[in-house]
Amino acid sequence: MAGMLLTALLMAGCSTDTSGVWMTGYSGQAAQVQEGLDVRLTERTRTRENGVLKASVEIGNLQRGDRTLQYQFTWFDGQGQEVAVDARPWQPLALHGHQTRTLTATAPQAEVVSYRLYVREVLKESY
Repeated sequence: MAGMLLTALLMAGCSTDTSGVWMTGYSGQAAQVQEGLDVRLTERTRTRENGVLKASVEIGNLQRGDRTLQYQFTWFDGQGQEVAVDARPWQPLALHGHQTRTLTATAPQAEVVSYRLYVREVLKESY
């Protein structure tokens, strides 16, 4: 089975400062995570239901204050090509201090073998 890939990044809107969080997970191996953005990402499950990949990732806020984030799953076939490009919009996610939630998504096609999860913070500008 082709290796599974999970990467989380922060893309800070229009700001020139960007930092990221990434996680990779491959079949039969423990996930590797880079710390950053003051969130914790943990892959919970990676299964196939009716031949289609389904992934669940736990995200936790490591800060005491509330956070306004957005996330998006991206799916890849066995050749590493992105599947259903631009098919899903960014999803809003509000996390209270030290709150943990589980993000679950199902691939759009049976040919999908890996995914990438992008996470970004919604920055509140003051004028």
